Amino acid sequence: MPAPDLSSSSTPPRFRRPLIFRLWVAHVLVAKIAALVLFFTGHRALAVAVFFSPAPWLIWQYLVPTSAGFGPAIRRFRTDRREIWLTIDDGPDPATTPRVLDLLDAHRASATFFVIGEQAQRHPALIAEIARRGHSLGNHTHTHPMASYWIAGPQRTAGQIARCDQACRSAGIPSPRWFRPPVGLKSLALHRQLARRGLELVLWSARGYDTKVTDPEVALRRIRKNITPGAIVLVHESGPPGSPRLEVISRLLRFLDASGYRAVIPAPDRLIRR
Repeated sequence: MPAPDLSSSSTPPRFRRPLIFRLWVAHVLVAKIAALVLFFTGHRALAVAVFFSPAPWLIWQYLVPTSAGFGPAIRRFRTDRREIWLTIDDGPDPATTPRVLDLLDAHRASATFFVIGEQAQRHPALIAEIARRGHSLGNHTHTHPMASYWIAGPQRTAGQIARCDQACRSAGIPSPRWFRPPVGLKSLALHRQLARRGLELVLWSARGYDTKVTDPEVALRRIRKNITPGAIVLVHESGPPGSPRLEVISRLLRFLDASGYRAVIPAPDRLIRR
């Protein structure tokens, strides 16, 4: 199961904030000026509403993983075949990674493991084994600070990326090309830091919330609804006790086989960036 050459000439485009973000900045400036005028002309309630009118859009960008207002992300890839990109978060873990690798081998499936740096430091042999079996790796921050990374500034954002990258390189593999923030939540500082390092943001188009349920069939139903050619599927190999992560992966792989789908690692020039 050789992984595609991720060092191809297809390089990430130069980072520039999306048009919608620039329009939002213009909205902020206009709203603040308009609010001041309204306030000093006696329309104080309206002034407050206008002043805070840009806030809902900003909150949406921070809190919704599939939002794209801060910069581009990859959520799908181009294909004319029944193919999906399987991505597995939160490893490596000696209790799960070998079993996941065996499942992938049994189904002739390829995957990208988005690994946590401090876990990679503890288990470098597992990182090497993931690569040896033909899978690719992604950067999932060093400590997975899911409660606060979405509001991290440039220095902390960069530090989490760099330390995870170093952990992967110390295990003997090249720097990962892909990045996924904890629970997919993006900070305003993130895209510029990724662009400086040649990293691209990979999110998903199908997930089952497999760390939030106890019944694997519930998670699988949610994933199946969004399985189409070119989908990026998110599952986890680590999580709270009782969450059926491995069973979800096992059932998902059986479903893909029965439906004629293959789990592949798409070449960079097939990725849809928006």
